Amino acid sequence: SKKTQSTSMKKSLYTENWDEIRRACYKRDGHRCVYCGVKGKLSAHHIVPVRISHNNSLSNLVSLCSKCHKKIEEVGFSILQNGGRTADIRRIELGMINEAKKKRREDWSKKQEAYRLEQEQKKLPEPEENK
Repeated sequence: SKKTQSTSMKKSLYTENWDEIRRACYKRDGHRCVYCGVKGKLSAHHIVPVRISHNNSLSNLVSLCSKCHKKIEEVGFSILQNGGRTADIRRIELGMINEAKKKRREDWSKKQEAYRLEQEQKKLPEPEENK
């Protein structure tokens, strides 16, 4: 049956130590989605699809939540469907992830600065009324 073929093909693409590899990926990524930063249920996403690359190494994997996994995977498949190469997938997907990380860092810095200013305002003495 089609499902049996799919399952056996999937098994042949994933190495025996797949669970160990994917857990190492989650650990490396701080148990967070590398795209949106959320903690929770993650998938180890193959940057270059495993059916093409047969590459289950950590250098080809990133941790993604289900929402971001769907989004990033669609980008990769779209690149392939439009004649792109595996190097294009790697460059574009990693670029998207790095941009998202950069934006999260900037947002975090802005939040920290706003908090610092708020704390400073609380320390200022109350203005005296003009007499």
